[in-house]
Amino acid sequence: MLPFALLLALLPFTVRAGLDVPEIRLNSSMLKKTEVVLLPGTHFSLSCLGQAKVVWRTRVNNIIRKSRNILTVNSATADHTGTYRCSYENHTELFSELHIFVKDPAKFFTRSLTRVIVEREGSSCLLDCRPTDPKATAFSLRSADGSPVHPKLNYTADPRQGILIRDLQPSYSGDYTCSVSVNETERLSTVYSIVVQERVRPPSVFIEMDEYVRIAGETLQITCYTMNQDHTYVVTWHDSSNKMLNGTETVSRSQDLVHIKSVLTIPEVSVSDTGNLTCTGRNRYEENSSTISLTVVDKPYIHLTPVLKLRGRQFGADVDVMEGELLELSVEIDAHPPIQEKWWNFPLTFLFNSYRNVTSLLLRGIRADESGQYIFSARSSSVNVSTRFKIHVYQKPSVVVKMKNGTLTCISTGFPKPTIRWQQCEEFQSTYVLFIYLVSVLSKSNVTGNIVECVAVNSVGENPNKTLEEWGSKMFTTLLSGGSVITALLLVLLGICVYKCKQKPRYEIRWKIIEANDGNNYTYIDPTQLPYNNTRWEFPRDRLTFGQVLGAGAFGKVVEAAAYGLDKDEHVTRVAVKMLKSSALSEEKEALMSELKILSHLGQHANIVNLLGACTQGGPVLLITEYCCHGDLLNFLRRRAELFFSSVLQEPGSPNIYKNLSDHRSQIGRHSVNSYQDMSGSCGGEEVDAQMLDLDDLVRFSTQVAQGLEFLASKNCIHRDVAARNVLVTDCFVAKICDFGLARDIMNDLNYVVRGNARLPVKWMSPESIFECIYTVQSDVWSYGILLWEIFSLGRSPYPDVAVDARFYKMIKAGYHMAQPDFAPPEMYTIMKKCWSLEPTLRPTFGKIVQLIAKLLPESSDQVRNIKKHQLHTTQTLNPNSTPQP
Repeated sequence: MLPFALLLALLPFTVRAGLDVPEIRLNSSMLKKTEVVLLPGTHFSLSCLGQAKVVWRTRVNNIIRKSRNILTVNSATADHTGTYRCSYENHTELFSELHIFVKDPAKFFTRSLTRVIVEREGSSCLLDCRPTDPKATAFSLRSADGSPVHPKLNYTADPRQGILIRDLQPSYSGDYTCSVSVNETERLSTVYSIVVQERVRPPSVFIEMDEYVRIAGETLQITCYTMNQDHTYVVTWHDSSNKMLNGTETVSRSQDLVHIKSVLTIPEVSVSDTGNLTCTGRNRYEENSSTISLTVVDKPYIHLTPVLKLRGRQFGADVDVMEGELLELSVEIDAHPPIQEKWWNFPLTFLFNSYRNVTSLLLRGIRADESGQYIFSARSSSVNVSTRFKIHVYQKPSVVVKMKNGTLTCISTGFPKPTIRWQQCEEFQSTYVLFIYLVSVLSKSNVTGNIVECVAVNSVGENPNKTLEEWGSKMFTTLLSGGSVITALLLVLLGICVYKCKQKPRYEIRWKIIEANDGNNYTYIDPTQLPYNNTRWEFPRDRLTFGQVLGAGAFGKVVEAAAYGLDKDEHVTRVAVKMLKSSALSEEKEALMSELKILSHLGQHANIVNLLGACTQGGPVLLITEYCCHGDLLNFLRRRAELFFSSVLQEPGSPNIYKNLSDHRSQIGRHSVNSYQDMSGSCGGEEVDAQMLDLDDLVRFSTQVAQGLEFLASKNCIHRDVAARNVLVTDCFVAKICDFGLARDIMNDLNYVVRGNARLPVKWMSPESIFECIYTVQSDVWSYGILLWEIFSLGRSPYPDVAVDARFYKMIKAGYHMAQPDFAPPEMYTIMKKCWSLEPTLRPTFGKIVQLIAKLLPESSDQVRNIKKHQLHTTQTLNPNSTPQP
């Protein structure tokens, strides 16, 4: 039976293998070519000879069929131009083809059956314009008005098939013609109208939290936010069993979008409700959904998980650290109901993340006396729990030598336990008192030298103590021998140095100068190739007198200085000087030189920190820039929060406008403990420092930063790190853009998150920068919107209480916007949302932003102009050779 079945399976292949390819004959004559040329009016017939039933396939309709295998044309026309295919009816893969050109001097293309083509976005279309002359060349597609086709339009021109356009886009809609060259003369086909219907994308669906926890019997309410261009889309809810649930909907419209807010309510949840709940938005073509996890428990709970973070690694609740290191104690909290109270003995930050939250205690430069137990406690309305950390700080030994009754006692403390040895004695007493406390006793009878030296050694280092004492008729000395321990210590330290060197980040200026761009493919100028004018910018370094450090980071520092003779009148000018650390690598020195060249290339502007001079010869490179006495804008706003509150409370009707001032004060205090060095400054007077801050000042800061970024954009410069921390404030309340990366320790700055091999300010970055590493002027606009949120929240960290994790990235992709800041006018919040458009081309330009903000201050133009005049006057005074920008 099996061989018979196998025979039946192989039979089709046997039959196919026995068939020859069909043969096409023209007017009963055998053909040697696959192309023939006929004249108009010619009578011809095609016959197809094969060993089984055959079928013809051709684009031509006006053909007289006399039999199944013969095609007859009484009078050929240009429209009979085309490919004629003959194949077996049951084996279409076996075929022969003949292409016929009917060369008509009056008709250079076949007549198309369809001249208006309507297709959906992403599909393909074929223009049935086939040349009738085989000698026609340069077969191509042109716009009907003679303009070039869209640069991204992808098409293939095949004289036998026509022109195939792939991946149609709405921007390709228009009128087109086919073009050939005949005897060096261009010939055009009839006009084809292409209409590309925009593909309706799936609705955007977003739920604020990924998981919900409820106690059995509690009420659950979940809000699903959706939006779409299709006005007929619907929103539905389903549980894990795909059972449909009913939600309450609210519909609103803005511009071309429809917003549907669907609220799912379960009055009393039960344990059986545990599982997933899915909100789905569906239009006529596609759908999108967001799923959350629901856990229903039978009683309240608090789960605490201690995590220690040291040197980029995680530990449990017990760790040994080196003195001076950075240590972060974190407790992951899973609780329901949410905790009401938590406490440490030290300052903390608290980051909410739905029902799971993390509280952290950051210990900078930990000291030996901070060893011990750290206890974190949390309490909800029903549960009270605690967790403990044990911290052991490695401490270099300390040594104290005492003499009494002819006996020397060496007392050492340190961790790990030190080792004590006497150089000249073989017998001594050593008593272990505590794990960090060691006592060694040496009697007079064991001493032959004149000087006593007690040295205690552990893995951290050594600490000697010399004592000169007369002991009877001579003095003696003792030396602790620890060669093997010291050798091991040096190897450990060498390993640590190599590791630190490999982990050390490199300094680079974030500003980029665009040389050319093709869409999102930018070509940047190599800053090392920019010129540097020694004559214009070089300043004698012996005319600088340095003062206090304004900011310091991993690579260098910014120092206040007095410059003598920076202007022609030999006045003393207060300046800020950027410099690298003495341990800087050659790459970092080159980066600072690149920053100097970029600043000199950009020129002067009232709203950037301008270059005043430089020292590049006879020592390390120094950048001399304008001094901004109020420091960075972020800390400037935080320091003046109380003054702002006072000014608001003095205004009529302020309680109705700003109703949460006390809550906002606590938020400012909580978020003011930041992990980066602030750009400190002093304006030389308490009266100036105590100037009142009001809403107009915030609007003016917004305008000034936009003007500075507009200037950078006009110079084809992308900033890539637009944030309040990179804006400085002068004594006239003028905001100036800078790049403060040199004097910031990004390794320990929580605003810079590790992504790939770099540390990036993710919360300030646009979606295309985060997910595609694309940086454009439009991505700077997005970051500017985040900066506006910082300004009108008086220095709060963006996306408050949201950790940078998978949920954060999901929120960004879904188009999540932060809520309106407490002190932002509605018009300003509208500008922020425009800046946060997911489509970069829909974001406003900086020039447009300046115009929009100017409308918020009737007199702002004059005020800003006056500040500009003062600043430009100052700039010209400091650098008379410079050319101010408008």
